[in-house]
Amino acid sequence: MMREWPFTIPEDLRQAIEAANQDAWAAPFRAWAKSHGLRLKLGWWQGLERSMSEQDQWRWPPKPQDRWLGMKEWLERHDVPAPEKLPTRPEKTRAGLGH
Repeated sequence: MMREWPFTIPEDLRQAIEAANQDAWAAPFRAWAKSHGLRLKLGWWQGLERSMSEQDQWRWPPKPQDRWLGMKEWLERHDVPAPEKLPTRPEKTRAGLGH
């Protein structure tokens, strides 16, 4: 059975997108995919570009998590398996809750 992609953006991808220009999602995504050994076909790329350009038409600029949901849907549509260990964002604890 194929591992599922997380709903929350992987931490390394979030950092890469935030470090880039707001509209520059493609280079960070390609570098991230390569660093995790994802096998992506060039013929698929047009669908992802279309999805991201639809997000660019939103009233408010898309956040990295918005970008990720479009990327996640695209990866799943093309049956790209999730790598075993994706860096996840550290859980935040709230002071005073006794945890």
